[in-house]
Amino acid sequence: VGFGRAAELAADDLARREELAAQRDRLEALVRETVPGIVIHGSGAARVANTSCIGVPGLPGETQVMALDLAGVAVSAGSACSSGKVRPSHVLRAMGADDTAAAEAIRVSLGWNSGVDDPDRFVETWAALVRRHGLGNKVSV
Repeated sequence: VGFGRAAELAADDLARREELAAQRDRLEALVRETVPGIVIHGSGAARVANTSCIGVPGLPGETQVMALDLAGVAVSAGSACSSGKVRPSHVLRAMGADDTAAAEAIRVSLGWNSGVDDPDRFVETWAALVRRHGLGNKVSV
């Protein structure tokens, strides 16, 4: 009975997966419009619906994580399996990123309770950070 209930809950989450993928894709489109030359690691591959890995050439991931945290936006640097480690993500390295590109990446995850405005809030906060560092040309978001 427990397994059957778990299967029902998993099936319910499949519908939400499409919504999360649409939010993720919208977030990535906004990021690309906002900062030309941005790197979205894995964007052409099959991947989890709720997660983007974004790199800004010239802006360390740890700097992005700290600044966004101060603004109330939770992101992380590297991959989930390397959270808390200082060295570049072995996952990004396996995907062909060099140490510099891997160190400039942040992981943005949307949750099951993320609202439709969350991608806009992230991009506004993140774009302001990028501009403060003199990188990218802001367009209307």
